[in-house]
Amino acid sequence: MYYELMVVAKVEGASATFEKVEKTVKDLNFANVVVSKLGKKQLAYSIKKHTDAEFTVFNFEGEGEPINTLSSKLRLEQETVLRYLILKVK
Repeated sequence: MYYELMVVAKVEGASATFEKVEKTVKDLNFANVVVSKLGKKQLAYSIKKHTDAEFTVFNFEGEGEPINTLSSKLRLEQETVLRYLILKVK
């Protein structure tokens, strides 16, 4: 199965956050990890008092079981990750 993960992170320390997310994805044995950095964008509404954020999309392939683990780990990164979304791509 193919998955797409979009991560919206605070501008400060965003590159370290994205590297950590990429390492987590690879550690969970997902294959064909492709990282697309969309850059800094202005948010339509403020999230946790931030009006700008860094956006990155991760595309990867693997089984569905580790998705819950990935989601749990992203939830723990509340200090730097403002929002995230995991989609199953057909």
